[in-house]
Amino acid sequence: MVKIVKCEDAAGESWFHLSTRHDSKIFRQLTTEGLGAPTVEKKVWTVELSSKQVAQLLGERVPATTKKEAWVKLLKILETTDYETKLIADTTCTTVPRTRLRKFRFAFRDWSMGLKRGQASLFAGDIQLLRELWNHSVKELANYNYQQPFYEVGRGTLPTNTIPLSKIKNTIDAAGYFVNKYESEKELSGVKVRYLDREIAPLRTPGGQFVGGGAATSTGRGGMDLLLLINNRICAGEVKVGNDSELFEALLQALWYGSEIATKHQISRVAEHCNLNNYQESKVDVAVLSIRQKVDPTRKATVRLVNSINEKGGFMNLGTVHLFENHVNEWKAIL
Repeated sequence: MVKIVKCEDAAGESWFHLSTRHDSKIFRQLTTEGLGAPTVEKKVWTVELSSKQVAQLLGERVPATTKKEAWVKLLKILETTDYETKLIADTTCTTVPRTRLRKFRFAFRDWSMGLKRGQASLFAGDIQLLRELWNHSVKELANYNYQQPFYEVGRGTLPTNTIPLSKIKNTIDAAGYFVNKYESEKELSGVKVRYLDREIAPLRTPGGQFVGGGAATSTGRGGMDLLLLINNRICAGEVKVGNDSELFEALLQALWYGSEIATKHQISRVAEHCNLNNYQESKVDVAVLSIRQKVDPTRKATVRLVNSINEKGGFMNLGTVHLFENHVNEWKAIL
């Protein structure tokens, strides 16, 4: 199987030809001279193009590795044009909705701090606004069905020693903490928690197309900080450390990821990916885990909003929203 992937390292972004032989992955960098020398060094990629998509871009079958001119041509297409617009829509491929909540979240990131904080009060004052965003998004994803892993192999390793909670500096530290401390089910501030995975891209769909057109290559980028099991319910976990996003923005991001695993097909996909047997099949939880963060101006409104969500319900396939923060090396619910 041949793919073209975009990899990132300290030197920047580069395109690679990726082929799989037995259990090995062989990378060849696309250069202005053709394909570079093969290497089996593990790489992490953010964009992935299938053989079919490569053929669409080139207007011919995927060339042999020795076809220098074809690979130079492909590199020019990828680097100097909007290659996504050149990909021909295929009705047989999986389509991926751009949900309302996803669109709102991406717009929200670029707003001023004052506007973001104002939204916290707005949503806390009228829960129906957020309920509408969530429910519409889950409905949009109801027919999305791609039962393959959420990422390729080759991710970086995690710390093998458990870091004290109060010493966690970033999401990698947090993932290492959870994989070491919660690999088996344990109590965390009154609930039973088990670590399942980290940095999954819920809508990763290699070869897919966005509804309305365009290759869904961006679905493989970024990812949910933590995938947990809380009281036997799959949970989207968002970790914030130190001067990271304020509580309301963290909640919004967690809900965005949560909505993308809250359908029948996606819950089944998570269960298959994590080899789950005993889990609730109809709902997901959402959790924000705040570490060494100061009390921010959105805290009061966010807590009020979460209490309303949990008490009033009406959010399709959503179980419980959890807010946790560290008190030195112990977890406590944010109240």
